[in-house]
Amino acid sequence: MRLLEVGATWLLEQGYHGTGIQAVLDDVGVPKGSFYNYFDSKEHFAAEVIRHVAGGSCSALDDLAREAEKDALAALKRHLKRKIKQYEGNCCGGCLIGNLGNEVEDSELCRAAMAEAVAAMVARYTAVLELGQGQGSIRDDVEAADLGAQLFDAWEGGLLRMKIERSTRPLKLVVRRLLEEDFLA
Repeated sequence: MRLLEVGATWLLEQGYHGTGIQAVLDDVGVPKGSFYNYFDSKEHFAAEVIRHVAGGSCSALDDLAREAEKDALAALKRHLKRKIKQYEGNCCGGCLIGNLGNEVEDSELCRAAMAEAVAAMVARYTAVLELGQGQGSIRDDVEAADLGAQLFDAWEGGLLRMKIERSTRPLKLVVRRLLEEDFLA
């Protein structure tokens, strides 16, 4: 578990090609031979790191779904605003999937892990949006799955711009445009 967490930090900050397995192992204090007991390659390791990070994101979205049972739109706003607060003062990180997306696009193993992660997160957003549609707080003239995908895509774009601008302003704009100016409602 610690190896995956440290690997996530390295991959997020240095990228796939900038991350050396030996550096990660040195950080964790794991011998190189032990690494290969768990992972066939750096590529396999990166795919497992992606799954690990996605699992944490999905867990947070599961918490959002429980919170959304009372008021889905309000819960979604609070969730995204909490995420923005996490990025304030550290706009360099962004999203592991977004960061690695172009860098490992030729790796079928990593691409598949990223596709699984995105599908799982979009499905969770979709469930919250469907709940909001049933509550009458989310527009119902567009399928929740389409809104979920659009919300995910807008957030990822906001994360990219956040890194470029070194500001959470793009994320705040996503929340304002999608959640506070009646795009979803």
